Amino acid sequence: MTAVRQLGRAWALAGTVLVVTAAPAVAQRTDVVQLVNGDKVTGEITLLYRGTLTFKTDDIGTIDIKWDRVARVIASRRFEVETTIGLTYLGSLAAAGLGQVTVTEGGFAVTLALLEVVRITPIGRTFWSQLDGHLDLGFSYTRSSEVLQFNLDHSTRWRRPLFTATLDAQSTLTKEPDASDSGRSMLRFSYTRKRGTRWLIGGAG
Repeated sequence: MTAVRQLGRAWALAGTVLVVTAAPAVAQRTDVVQLVNGDKVTGEITLLYRGTLTFKTDDIGTIDIKWDRVARVIASRRFEVETTIGLTYLGSLAAAGLGQVTVTEGGFAVTLALLEVVRITPIGRTFWSQLDGHLDLGFSYTRSSEVLQFNLDHSTRWRRPLFTATLDAQSTLTKEPDASDSGRSMLRFSYTRKRGTRWLIGGAG
């Protein structure tokens, strides 16, 4: 199989997954964040990580809020909440006292101090909203040596409450005069499943 065929197949695979990834999803911007100074902001929680809450709003765009400036957070959507000691909870974010958040799912509810929470990740209810990914295509040409190079970098992640599956694809094709085309491709799949609140099991190939 020539390098050109290898690159073509990798691009076709990534393009197919991109169509799936790029399917539109309707944002539900009804999450509420109350700051320690009393201000309230309505929007959509994108992610809490490393002490920063990324919050998407209709009026002022996407903003970053320092987690220690948040007094209360309420959201009816489903999230994965991780604490400082590695415990993981799934559910909506219900009203609690200042400096606290209640994670509720069905008949289960647990109240945590906000400073105990180190990560909050939304989990979409529809298939499309559970997908994240990117596709980067590029090429470069060096006139002096007449070397032409094409590059592809693709990743799609499917996130569910109990597992995460990731598909990555990378490919490079190099064409130069007086030499055969050279190519390098990589396709990787990984799967991680939760076991209780503390353990993960998974594999990759």
